[in-house]
Amino acid sequence: MKEVELTSVQTPLGDMSFKEARLIIECVLTAITTPNPSDFYSQESKDYIDEAYKDANEYRKLVFGEITHVWVKK
Repeated sequence: MKEVELTSVQTPLGDMSFKEARLIIECVLTAITTPNPSDFYSQESKDYIDEAYKDANEYRKLVFGEITHVWVKK
């Protein structure tokens, strides 16, 4: 943070952000899951997940959160 001159600030929920941010979206974590092609409706989405997991060394998760606050600097 010192190298790029960012100033840390704490949100009302106690999360960290930066004073220089133009947009802050604060979330509460609701779920972390590993996608399965059968979880998706469109064939395009299923194909994307199949392609993403072709290499067994690739490990991806989907992270979901509930947006609790949004701040926009004017």
